[in-house]
Amino acid sequence: MYYKMSFYNSAIRTHLIDPVYNSSNQRTEWRLDSPDSLYLSNLRLLNVGVRKTISAGVTKYNELVGAYGCIRRIQLLDGSVQLDALNNVAEWLAFRNYAKQNTDNVNMNTELVKNSLGFVFEGLDTSGNFARLDVYPPSGRVTHLETTTKTSWLSLKDILPFLSASMHLSTGTFKNLRLVIEWETDKTKIVSLTDSELTTIQPILVADEMNDSPTKMKLMKDFKGVNYVTIETDRVVVPSVPGVRLATPNPEQRVRYLVQGFNNKKVNRVLIVKTPTASTSWLNGNVEFATRVYGKVASLGMVEEAHQFTVNGSSLYPGEGVTKYNQCLARLQDAWGVTTQPCGNAIYFNGIGDIFADAEEKMAHTSYIGANLFGERIRELQFTYARKGQYDADYADTDAEQSIQQYNQQLILNMFAEVQRVLIVNPNGSYTVSYV
Repeated sequence: MYYKMSFYNSAIRTHLIDPVYNSSNQRTEWRLDSPDSLYLSNLRLLNVGVRKTISAGVTKYNELVGAYGCIRRIQLLDGSVQLDALNNVAEWLAFRNYAKQNTDNVNMNTELVKNSLGFVFEGLDTSGNFARLDVYPPSGRVTHLETTTKTSWLSLKDILPFLSASMHLSTGTFKNLRLVIEWETDKTKIVSLTDSELTTIQPILVADEMNDSPTKMKLMKDFKGVNYVTIETDRVVVPSVPGVRLATPNPEQRVRYLVQGFNNKKVNRVLIVKTPTASTSWLNGNVEFATRVYGKVASLGMVEEAHQFTVNGSSLYPGEGVTKYNQCLARLQDAWGVTTQPCGNAIYFNGIGDIFADAEEKMAHTSYIGANLFGERIRELQFTYARKGQYDADYADTDAEQSIQQYNQQLILNMFAEVQRVLIVNPNGSYTVSYV
C-alpha cells in the first residue's frame, strides 16, 4: 500500500491513499489490507471529476448530479466477498443532492459536489413585479487541464450504508478490504457539452486509522457484527405512449410490472427515478438544450401520472393510488425527507416563468416517486404506472415522431430499495453476510 501523506494525533492517523490500480474511464481500486489495522468508517474520496481533451467551448458538470456523474458503480469488498455496493450511482446521487434543504445546497453541498442545485431570491421581475428565483452557484467548469478543472469531495457513507452502520473496519476481521469504482462512460450523464472526450482524474481515498491503544484492541476484539440497510436496484421499461395523434392528443397508457429484484428481502424505503431515453429530451446535437440542464440523470414528470404499489397482494394506497402531483411529492417527502423543490419542479405549467427565472430549465425534471414499505418481506411486488400522452404540433403526426416527444417517450424506471442485511462474526473469527 502506498500512502501519499499521513497526519497524526494521539488517537488517529489520517492517510491520503493513492489507488493500487487506476484505469481512466474504466476502473479504480484501493486496498486497506495492512494487518491489525482499525480504520474508522468515515471513508471519503477527494479529487472526483473529469477533464476534457480539448480546450474549446465552455463545459460544465450536470447541474443536478455535479461531478459525481462520472461514477457508475462502487463496491466495498473483502477479497471476493461483497460487503456493500451501489449501481446507477449517478441517478442515486442526483436524487440525494436534491433531497437536501435549500440552505444546505446553497451554502455547502454545491461546493462539495460542483453541481448547481441551490436557489436564491433574485428580486422582482420588472416586467410584472413578480418575485423570482434563480440558481446559485453555477455548476463546476470542466477544462482540459487537471489543475484547473473542478473536482468534488464525496463521503462514502452517502452511497454505502454499511459504513454508516459500522463505526469501524478491522483488518483483523476483513483481511483484504478493497474499494472498487467503475467509471461512467456515458458523457451525457456527466457534462453539458459532449464535443470532447473525457478522462477521469485519479481520485484520492482518505482513511482515518486508530493508533495502537487499549481502546483499539477492545474495539477489534468486541466486534460481533452489524445490522445494516443496503441500497439494491432493479429496473423496468415503460414503452412510448402509442397512438398520440392530432385526433387523439391525450391517449392514456397504463402498465403493470412484476418487480422481482427484491423478492424474499425485507424492504424499507423505495425510490423510482423516471429516466428519459429519447436524446431529444436533453441534447441538441452534442449540446444540452438550455431548457434541459438536468439532462439524462433527471427524473421526468409526465402528464396526469398515477401509480400504485401492490405488496404481497395488498395495495399500498387506497383506490387508484397516487393520482395527483402534490400527492406524489407528499409521499416522496414522507419517505425520504425534505427536498430542494421550487414550485413547479414536478411538472411544467404555464406561467411558472413569472416566479422562476429560466423556468423550463428545471420544470418537470425532478419528479421522483417515493414510498415506504416499512420492512415488509417481499413475496410479490407489483408496480402500476399510468400517464397520458401529449400531442406536440412541432413533431410529425406519426408514431415515430410523437414517440420521441418528451411526454410520450420510452422511460426507464430505475428502482432503488433499502434492503435489510446482517453481518455476523462467527466464534472462529470468520463471518457471514446474509439478508435478514
